[in-house]
Amino acid sequence: MSDTPPLPDTGTMFEELIAFLATNAMAFLGAFHDESTERIQVDLEGARHMIDLLVALEEKTRGNRTPAEDARMAETLSGVQMAFVRIAEAVQRGQPHEATPPPPAAPARPEERPPARDKVGAPDKPRDDSEPPPPRFHKTYG
Repeated sequence: MSDTPPLPDTGTMFEELIAFLATNAMAFLGAFHDESTERIQVDLEGARHMIDLLVALEEKTRGNRTPAEDARMAETLSGVQMAFVRIAEAVQRGQPHEATPPPPAAPARPEERPPARDKVGAPDKPRDDSEPPPPRFHKTYG
């Protein structure tokens, strides 16, 4: 028997990486407005860098992905590339707010996600209602 915890599901981690890069690209393209100023911030160079990272990931993992991962990669990459072109053209016209994309979709539907795991890799145990809820982090900025 080994005391080594099982490795995380690499398929889920791969999809999370795709979603992370795509979400950052969309954020650079103004999908999320700056709440402090209520303005849309567009950073085409930042978006281009995130898209380039997605392209590199697509190239380096080609032939090693499942069909579902292939589809997710193709769909995500084409979506952020089309959004980049649309926003870049709007910026050139001086109207970036007209082409601002919606925030990206969630990485997977809940029924497609594997069960949550605790720190040692075992599935979460159902919580006994007599136990107090676990503490939540509360971050304040000031």
